Amino acid sequence: MHDGRFETIREVIDHYSEGINFHQNLDFSLRSGNEPIRMNFTEQEKQALEAYLLTLTDETLLADVRFSDPFKK
Repeated sequence: MHDGRFETIREVIDHYSEGINFHQNLDFSLRSGNEPIRMNFTEQEKQALEAYLLTLTDETLLADVRFSDPFKK
């Protein structure tokens, strides 16, 4: 996540599924009054979401020298 507390996508999914705690800065879309809204994903939903999110990572593009200098033509 943005603050580095989770090391894997699965940890992030688990957090949103069961681990959200109320905080005054919690986004309004993730709360109902003073209670957090948890997604409560099934194991199958967690696996499907993780598989989908992993398709969005392209390690070859990140390391391709053709795209390393935005000013190079």
